[in-house]
This record gives sequence, structure tokens and C-alpha cells, in this order.
Amino acid sequence: MENKNIEAQVVKHLKNILDGSLCCKATGDGYVIEIYADYNDKLSDTSIRKIFEAACPKEGFFDVVTNLYEYADECEHSEIIRQIEAKFDDDEQGIYFTDHKDFIRDWVYENVYTIIPYSHYENMNVYINIIVDAGDANYDFALNNLFNFYRNSEPVINNESSLVWLIRQQGYADRTIELFLNKRTTFKSKFLKSVLEESENTSSSMNALTFMIKLPLIKAIELVEYVKAGEGNIRLSQKSTCGLYDAWYGSTGLLDIALKKDVVLPVKLIDSVLPDGMRGHGIADIAGLCRSEWHDNCVSWKTAG
Repeated sequence: MENKNIEAQVVKHLKNILDGSLCCKATGDGYVIEIYADYNDKLSDTSIRKIFEAACPKEGFFDVVTNLYEYADECEHSEIIRQIEAKFDDDEQGIYFTDHKDFIRDWVYENVYTIIPYSHYENMNVYINIIVDAGDANYDFALNNLFNFYRNSEPVINNESSLVWLIRQQGYADRTIELFLNKRTTFKSKFLKSVLEESENTSSSMNALTFMIKLPLIKAIELVEYVKAGEGNIRLSQKSTCGLYDAWYGSTGLLDIALKKDVVLPVKLIDSVLPDGMRGHGIADIAGLCRSEWHDNCVSWKTAG
């Protein structure tokens, strides 16, 4: 009975402070504190990588953001308790805060909920590099050196080269590829010419075929979960920024392969999906690129159901 009286006093005092400086309001299930993010608040690349590499990226996202606001949550609850304490001290009911502080504190934590601004972070843009591995990761991606001075022998059609895979995927037959590799015949193809120029303008030996994509974080998490499932394909738009990227030595090609059509990339050929700079040297730092080179609306996939 005594606890009921104390609870009634807490509720009365809480209602009296709802119009104060606290972002607190009553709901059908209790009371909520709404915490707002600053317009410029962003998750760090390290936090995003932690989310992407979690066993369940969506759960990883909620864990990261919840931990980010742990101190703010504690401060808001402490402020409510402080204001309730002040109201008790001014009350004339003969019930004193110090006599029931543990009960009051527990009641506040059980009945006042925090709304964390998850949606603010779900909508932040992330700049992702999708690295392709058709088998060339086993060769440190050196199989993509089709024309530059790091080539140790005459070029051949190597089935484990991601760049050869891309040429085939864009619709070119092996006979055409042989002439392209051995005689640099581009057949007036804008795509083959761009592959030739991309290859000739690399300055290191470990160049991975890479697509540069911009996505809201929540969509990027869905993509990562789809890729982790290990089945299916993703579709990369013809307008995607695509080229050769060496994250280890820190160099790139021109990053200007002119795709002939959309790329249908099997998930099993994806080496990694990570924010730029989270796989060695970042492309933006290496090539001095603006984030506008990472295009949005360039990737799509289907999930079961």
C-alpha cells in the first residue's frame, strides 16, 4: 500500500515536470524521453565496419547506436529523478524522497523509456567499395594486370581474373577477348577501350576490380546481410563507378571503366563490401576523389519472400 502511495506521488510529480525542459511525454505504456541527434552526427567508419562484420549486421547496428547513447540515456533518467526529488522535497504529504529513493529510481527506469534516434543513423549515407573476386584474390589480384608493366608474360584468358570475368559478362566472346588481350584490338568498343586505359594506368600489381556505391546505411546493412547469405546476385547499374583499386599499396587506375550494360554480379564472387578506407587505403584519399563519384541508386538485389 505504501508503494502505491509513493508511486502515485511520483506520477503526480512527473506529470508536473512534463512541460519543463525534458523531452519527456506520457504514452499508453508509460513515459518516453526522446533524444535528438544533431544534424551533423554520423557514425564513424570504424563503427560502420563493426556493424558490417557483425554476425547479424542489423543487430550490430542497434547495438552500436544504443551504446552511443548510453551516457545520454543515463543523464536523462538522472535528470528526471533529480526533478522528482525536488518536487518531493517541496511536497507537504509527509513522504520524503530519501526514504524511498531506491524504489523511486527503479520505478523511473522501469516506466520511463528512451527513444534513441536510430532513424537518423539509418538514413546517413555510406560510401561503399564492392570488391570482386573471381578467384584472383588467391593471386593477390595480380591476374587483373592485363596490360601494364607488371605483366610477366603474354596476356591470356584467365578464368580467375575478375577483369576477364567482367569482359565476358559485358557480352564479349573469348575470340574477341583473345584479340583484345594479344593485339589490343578494341573493335571501336568504348567499354574495351576503357578497360585497356584502366589497365595501362595502374601503377602497382595488386589491383582488384571494384564498384563504388552510395547507400543509406539501412540499405547498406540489408545488402551486407544479403551478401552474407551467400546466394543470389546483385545488379550494378551501368552508371556505376568502376575500376581497378589497390588497397594495399595505395593506388588506383582511372576508375573510369565505361560499362556497356548493367552488371549482374553473383554474391559468391564478392570479396568484400566495406566503407571506403576500411580495406587498407581509401580510394578517396588515394585518388583525391569527391564523394560524388560514389553513385546512389546503382545497386539492387532481391531477398527471399
